[in-house]
Amino acid sequence: MSRKLLLMTSMFLATPAFGQSVDTGLQALEVAAIANPACLMRVPATVSGVNASFADSGNGAGQINIVELVDPRTAIAKSASISLSLPVICNSAHMLRIRSQNGGLTRNAGNQRNSSNAGFAEALGYTLIADWAGQSAATTSAVRDMTINANNAGAGNAIIAVSIFGGGTPLVAGKYTDTIIIEFSAAK
Repeated sequence: MSRKLLLMTSMFLATPAFGQSVDTGLQALEVAAIANPACLMRVPATVSGVNASFADSGNGAGQINIVELVDPRTAIAKSASISLSLPVICNSAHMLRIRSQNGGLTRNAGNQRNSSNAGFAEALGYTLIADWAGQSAATTSAVRDMTINANNAGAGNAIIAVSIFGGGTPLVAGKYTDTIIIEFSAAK
């Protein structure tokens, strides 16, 4: 019984008397957040390839494999090319930078600058072409560095093409490698 009486008393106290105004409190809560500048890349897919293939090796890395680097009768480099489509999202102005670590395909433990004894070479150059955000850039591996600056946010597929030079001086037998670093950096 006492509970019922207490409830009725609370209701009675909360009801204003006729003609009286009631002050009400008003509280506004502001919601704020920041979307930090960022770029996100996904695993590339092969668009086309001649004497070359691409294999995803996980953790944001992959490997371009040249099927046949040299002609088996002459040891002269065979041309190869591959085009990759790289899904990208950048939510602010940003930069695409592509670098060659070695400045071309170089023979492991070989001479980086393409000269060897007896008229054989130990390095092989290539060209890089990038299409992104309505812009194109091209360079050779010898230059080692290429940049595209995008003044706005962008989403879509960056196309990265690698073309290996054929012909020239015969190559010394061995494993030839280079690392191509593809980096999207959001503006701060």
